[in-house]
Amino acid sequence: MVFRLPGIYGPGRGPLEKVRSGKARRLLKEGQIFSRIHVDDIVVSLVASIRKPRPGAIYNVVDDLPGPGHEVITFAAGLLGVEPPPYVKFEEAELSVMAKSFYSECRYIRNELLKRELGVVLTYPTFRQGLAAQLAEEKAIAAANAGAGAGAGGTGAGTGGADANAALNVSLATTAASSSSSSRSRSALTVLVVDNGSVRAASTLNLRAVAAALESDQRVPPSTTVCAVSARWSSRVHAADLGGKAAELLPEALRRLGESSKADSEGGQGTFDVIVLPLFLGPSETVTTFCPAEIRTATAAYPGLNVRLAPPLVCPCPYLARMLPAANRARGPDDRIARLIQQRVDEVVDAKGLKPPTVLLCDHGTPTQSVNAVRELVLGQLRARLGFSAADVKSCSMERREGSEYDFNDPLLEAALLEADVDAGPVVVALMFLQPGKHAGAGGDIAEIIASACAAKPGLKVHTTAVLGLDPLLVDVLVDRLQQAVGISL
Repeated sequence: MVFRLPGIYGPGRGPLEKVRSGKARRLLKEGQIFSRIHVDDIVVSLVASIRKPRPGAIYNVVDDLPGPGHEVITFAAGLLGVEPPPYVKFEEAELSVMAKSFYSECRYIRNELLKRELGVVLTYPTFRQGLAAQLAEEKAIAAANAGAGAGAGGTGAGTGGADANAALNVSLATTAASSSSSSRSRSALTVLVVDNGSVRAASTLNLRAVAAALESDQRVPPSTTVCAVSARWSSRVHAADLGGKAAELLPEALRRLGESSKADSEGGQGTFDVIVLPLFLGPSETVTTFCPAEIRTATAAYPGLNVRLAPPLVCPCPYLARMLPAANRARGPDDRIARLIQQRVDEVVDAKGLKPPTVLLCDHGTPTQSVNAVRELVLGQLRARLGFSAADVKSCSMERREGSEYDFNDPLLEAALLEADVDAGPVVVALMFLQPGKHAGAGGDIAEIIASACAAKPGLKVHTTAVLGLDPLLVDVLVDRLQQAVGISL
């Protein structure tokens, strides 16, 4: 696929930076029009193209409002509260060869294919929304950096602490500023922590505990409401097994909030802000396809509903990392999920008094290679963290689909256990599962596979870690993903 990109702007570059530096000029050239795009919308377009690849396709990644450069500079100066530079006629301007070549062109570029075929909804449909959001974002990052400097050595130093709380509140103001460009005000934020769902009550109860822990976290503004919802399955669990409160699915939750936004709009309250926060380790189809589809359906039905989708738990993208508080950005590669799994392995080794075991990092198995790549990323981090405390660290899957195109899931847990060297010592199955349920719960599929392997291979000793469950470190990751979703819409 080929992407045609016009003038690109974003934090630290573009019209705002030119006006600040005093290098901006309002050049007047009759009929000169050019298209632009915010760097965030480039990322949105790239992600959409990855989800729906069409080799050979050509997409114009541009916004909806091409226009002359002097209008953009005038608007940027107004945002910064400074006098715009004087007008300069093109014929009288002293320009470099590159600048002359730029102004020799006139491009009115259309983006219909980008929207129709890839389903892209631009975060910033014109330069006005884009520059306003850019300025607010730069202020938020500056506030976060200032907070990090002032709070160095304080209690927030490893997890973001007060810095994260300050940055999150500033970014919420950023969201309000973006919404105000369309004459809408922001109401209190609602966060929907969404999992895939399960027919086991234990999974929904754990999800609710995670949501409650996030809502009570001191880094999350007290006006935030956090709800536990599932993509599917959980509605089959009897309410009596869930403390009398039935599980809620994502489509139902969005409709409920949509009705609230409708009531707010009729009462003059304006936009209802919602963040869908995936409790998923990687970019599964539920995160990349199901959730966006439900969000599009809800926002089309309820124009007052402003919904953003947060990244999954393991999110190595450096572009998103810049939206984190300064203290968090400074800590380097994020290996918190690997740390959680290491802790679970260490608990088993200490409780059982094991010599260095073979560790099998086991996930569910996936039809999506990018999700499998997340497992392998965590595997490498886990190997580094366990070091000499493990004889070996390997990955495997609980199950997989038929077909060679899904070979990246191999080996299966059963095969890995049957291939284990009994004389080398015990095996610890490190569960890369977030919650107890049909697969990783008591008497679930994992337990049955292990029991079958032990019966088939006398002398095989297998121990299983607990699921990641409710853990302060997991909540810490969710706070970061919330921060990223507030700062940038994907």
